[in-house]
Amino acid sequence: MTEPTTLLLVTTRYPYGHGEEFLETEIKYLAREFDTVIVAPSETSDAMREIPANVELDLSLANLLSKMRDMCSHAILGTTFRSLALAITGLRDFRLSRKPYTFLYQTLRAAFRAGLAQHWLEKRPSQEQVSLLIYCYWLNEIALGLALASRTQGGPKVICRAHRHDLYEEEMPAGKRPLHTLFEENIDAIFAVSESGLESLKKQFPALEESLTLSRLGVEDPESRGLRIPHTREPGTSRLVSCSTLSPVKRLPLLLAALKHLGDRFPTNRFDWHHFGGNGSSLDALKQEALETLPSNVVPHCHGQLSNRQVLDFYSSNHVDVFVNVSSSEGIPVSIMEAMSFGIPVVATDVGGTREAVVPGSGLLLSPNPSFQEVATALAEHLVAPNVWQEMRACARKTWAARYDAAKNYPTFAKQLKSLAVS
Repeated sequence: MTEPTTLLLVTTRYPYGHGEEFLETEIKYLAREFDTVIVAPSETSDAMREIPANVELDLSLANLLSKMRDMCSHAILGTTFRSLALAITGLRDFRLSRKPYTFLYQTLRAAFRAGLAQHWLEKRPSQEQVSLLIYCYWLNEIALGLALASRTQGGPKVICRAHRHDLYEEEMPAGKRPLHTLFEENIDAIFAVSESGLESLKKQFPALEESLTLSRLGVEDPESRGLRIPHTREPGTSRLVSCSTLSPVKRLPLLLAALKHLGDRFPTNRFDWHHFGGNGSSLDALKQEALETLPSNVVPHCHGQLSNRQVLDFYSSNHVDVFVNVSSSEGIPVSIMEAMSFGIPVVATDVGGTREAVVPGSGLLLSPNPSFQEVATALAEHLVAPNVWQEMRACARKTWAARYDAAKNYPTFAKQLKSLAVS
C-alpha cells in the first residue's frame, strides 16, 4: 500500500486578498493529484478566496512572520544567531553587487526571514507516515529557509516556481540576489514559468541546471466555464482593455499619452478604454488624469480592483478589439493569457516572457521602452483597420490553446510534483 501524499504549498497571501491569481486554478489540479494539500501563506488579510475541500490552511507561518518586529518574541530571539550566520555567509557576494549598501540591507532582511522560516519548519509536527513535498510559489528567502531546515533535518524536498521579481536579478533592489550561493546549494528544483526565465536561471545557477525546468502557467478555457466568446464587432466603437496594478512598472502614464495621441490623430473615431486594477487614491488619481488628458473621443472606464470572474464576465459580454500592456518588466502576465483565451489580440512590450505569448500573428510586440507614438501607432494600425484583426483573433486563441491551457499545463505539473514527493 502506497503512502499518502501531502503537498505543503507556501504562498505570499493566497488564499487571502488579491494576487497569485494563477493559484486559483492551479490549486484544483494539485488537490486532485495529492491526498492532502496544506497551504501556508506568509501573510493574511480579511478576504479569503474559495479553496478545494481537501486543502487545509496553516496560518502558523504567517503568525510567526507577523512578529518579525517584536524582538521580545522567543521565536525571534531564537532565530537571531542563525540569521546572523546566514547573513555573514551571504556577504560573500557583497563585492559583486552594484549597490553594496542596498545589498547589505537586503541580505540582512532576507537572512532574518529565512531564519524564521527555518525555525518554523523545524517546529512543525513531522509527517513521517506520508510522502511530503514542500512547494514554494516564489523563489524567495522563505523558500531558502525551508530548504535549509529540510536539509538539516534530512526532510522532504523543497521546490519553487520562479516568476519575475523573484527571478530576474536585474529587477532586484540591489541588482543581485541576496544569499545567492545558499539558494544554489539548497533548493532541490526550480520551475520557471517562461523560457526567458529558464535561461536567466541557467545563468544564475549553473550548478542547478539539471534541476531547472520550464513549466508554463495557464488559464482555463472560457467556454468550459460557461462563458461565451464574442465574435461580432460592435460598429462605431473600438474597445481596448488594460489590466494591471497602478505601480510605476506598469507605465499607465505612457498608455494615457498614447491614447491621447490616438484620439487626436483620429478625431472621428470613438475609442473606449477599459482599465481593470488599482484602488484607493491611486485609482482616483488615474481617473482624474484620464479626464484631464484624453480627448472627448477617447472614453475612459477605470473599473478598479475586480475579482477575476468579473473581468472574465466583461470579456464574455463585450467584444474587445485589443488588449494592451506597456509594462517595463513582466514575468508572463495572466492578463495576457486570459485575453488570448477569448481570442483577443495583444499589443505589448517585449519584456520578460511576453514574446512567448504574443507570437507573430496573435498581436504585436512593442520595443521594451516604446514612445507613446509607437504605442499609438500599433493600436491605430489595428483599431482603425479592424479587419486585420480577424485572423489575429483566431491566432491568439490558438496560441493560448497550445501554450497556456490550464487543462494541459497544470495536470502535467501536478504529476511532476507528485513524482518528486514519492521519489
